[in-house]
Amino acid sequence: MISGYDALCDECPLLCATQQFSPLSGTRSLEDQSHSDDDEPVEILPYLYLGNVHHSSCRQLLQRLGVTALLNVSTSCANHFPSLFQYLTIPVNDSASEDLATWFSTANDFIDSIKQNGGKVLVHCHAGRSRSATVCLAYLMRTCHLSLDAAYEHVRTRREVIDPNLNFMQQLQDYGHRIDRGEVPRTPTAVPLTPCASRSRSSPQTPCPLSLGDGSSDLPTLLLTTDSSDDLELPPYTSSRASAPAFVRSHPVRHALLFFLLQSGLHDSKISGLDPTSLA
Repeated sequence: MISGYDALCDECPLLCATQQFSPLSGTRSLEDQSHSDDDEPVEILPYLYLGNVHHSSCRQLLQRLGVTALLNVSTSCANHFPSLFQYLTIPVNDSASEDLATWFSTANDFIDSIKQNGGKVLVHCHAGRSRSATVCLAYLMRTCHLSLDAAYEHVRTRREVIDPNLNFMQQLQDYGHRIDRGEVPRTPTAVPLTPCASRSRSSPQTPCPLSLGDGSSDLPTLLLTTDSSDDLELPPYTSSRASAPAFVRSHPVRHALLFFLLQSGLHDSKISGLDPTSLA
């Protein structure tokens, strides 16, 4: 007879990893909790979901959502159910030097092929914030004929924690320029977007270190709080356009980092080839 704990491990193996889950206490580590606060992936399109490593490890959840394939954008996340789902792994790290743009075409083709067969894809990395979000943004730009700003806003209203690193944002902007020049063909007909109510914000008094990705950064760490907009003094945003892009307007931390990079000149040596002014 299989125990309840063994059944859980069969359904969600990642929750039962060593030192991550205690069958006696039923508690997870703080690091584990930080990635599983959002219980389910979010629907970006009717056949496209965005989530994290924990979502990718829960068989029952995937089957309930009708997911038939997973796009794993990481070098460390396991593909837990190869006999049940179709997998594509894009082995990139979340860093200021990684070239994720070279994989956009492969990722787009994979998602399209699953859609054409009537399936659904979960795109995930570790936290579901940077690498997997970047892949979803690139797909929307090409398939739904969206600008980077519009694609970012569409995804952010569904998963507010998205935060592609600055290197990936630059690659997405370059990708948008290539689409505009016809170097990357759009789909003949734009896939229509579905409306979605914004998810509630629930992270008061959370320190936000400014970094280039999920890992450590060579840049000094600046701590800001996400709910103290009245006390947070940011430099004024200036642009020739009518308003700031959504990824700056909705992300004051990114705004502060861009200003910091510009004022310090660190962008010349710390982020090769990245022009922070193009993101502002």
